[in-house]
Amino acid sequence: MKPPSLSADPVLAAWARPGLALLLLAALACGGNGGPAAIDGTLPAPPAISVPTTSALGFPVQASVLNGGYALSYRWTLSAGTFQGGAATASGPKVTFTPATPGVITVSCVAIKGNALLSQPASQTVTVGAPASTGGSFHSAGSLLQARQGFAAAALPNSTILVAGGSATLGGSALASAEIYSPATQISTATPSPMTAARVGPATATLGSGTQILISGGTGATGSLASGELFDSVQMLFRATGAMANARSGSTATYLITPPAVLIAGGSTTAGNPVPALELFTPVTGLFSSSGTVPVPLAPGATATLLPTGKVLLVSHGYAGSAWVPFAALYDPGTGLATPTAKPPGFPREGHQALLLGGKVLILGGDGGNGPLQTAEWYDPATGLFAPSATDMASPRAYFGAAVLPGTQAVLLLGGTADGSTALATAERFDSVAGTSNPTGALGAARIQPFVTASNGQILVLGGYDSSGQAVAPVEAYF
Repeated sequence: MKPPSLSADPVLAAWARPGLALLLLAALACGGNGGPAAIDGTLPAPPAISVPTTSALGFPVQASVLNGGYALSYRWTLSAGTFQGGAATASGPKVTFTPATPGVITVSCVAIKGNALLSQPASQTVTVGAPASTGGSFHSAGSLLQARQGFAAAALPNSTILVAGGSATLGGSALASAEIYSPATQISTATPSPMTAARVGPATATLGSGTQILISGGTGATGSLASGELFDSVQMLFRATGAMANARSGSTATYLITPPAVLIAGGSTTAGNPVPALELFTPVTGLFSSSGTVPVPLAPGATATLLPTGKVLLVSHGYAGSAWVPFAALYDPGTGLATPTAKPPGFPREGHQALLLGGKVLILGGDGGNGPLQTAEWYDPATGLFAPSATDMASPRAYFGAAVLPGTQAVLLLGGTADGSTALATAERFDSVAGTSNPTGALGAARIQPFVTASNGQILVLGGYDSSGQAVAPVEAYF
């Protein structure tokens, strides 16, 4: 699935496509003697399917075929409800539906060989109950001056938040305006001056002092940008830095403590090609320099996580033909090299989240190539290995927001998309200690790609875009 683009309308097409009704397929597959019309005389075996046993009302449910056959196609039906897109049937090895009423829903799938050989159906049930709210709830917390998506954002030392650039709609013109949002007053005010360049989809990193924010790359009027700039929260001014060697949009930016520098990784060119080159920004000189390449170019929506060792974990995916394959690498500031991890992650991902918890990295959701994932896994720097989490998320999500709840080992997951196009308002509390992920209060505004940060004991949610591609202005606070 193509990831959201920050320079063109990136709303993804849902992969669940309307199919023929199961009864009609069965009728077409019958020969004159009432049996299947043989192609090679061998019927496919019933598919092995994976369906959650329970779900909550309003939360998307994902069903999938395990180890599907190369020459097979699939048709799914529900005993109640419809698949994403409103179809009564759906096709493909993975489908999603959102229960509209509580109760027991039977999910059935048949494997199809050629045009007429149908397997016996494989069926599983999912019990849908009312969402049991866990923890806090979302509250209105004012509004941004400008509705934005794909913007730069960073928490400042005085607990305010810098919000800069982005665009008002998907595919809309890049903005140069910037504002400072105050959680204390729930008021946003314009900065005295705009950014040095209008940009959407830049990378953002807070430098060691906390008062300077690096904003690099992104997409401008003519395509991907190589320029960078620093915001000084004391002087409230933007000033240009040296330029990167590679113009890129949608990259990652990670502040390295030793030596003090910012690692720039991934992103894409104006033509949409991934950028394999790594670059370092040195705060003392204000310049970028080359730092090698990633063995496999990072896909859009990759993550970069600073480990306690000082190394950076890069999680993305590569390609085997047109199929996505898992990929991760470790960047070592001491050698300036990025090398593949000992073993790859369990799933290819983009538009996922990666958070440091208890010295390990928790990797959640994202698009896996056939739609958003519900899976979670851990990376342990001590062993260099990935391992499945004890629990998956309550809902598949890609391009969602996440933040560690203050004083806990739990993570708040919110928004994003479960079908590639529809913005979610649902949220869940992923508890890494209890091994559970339970629904919590819903957002007031559904949104994809929001900025989420912890501030004074609460979680703030800013910006993002809705199902129609319009940027979201209201700010919400979870507590």
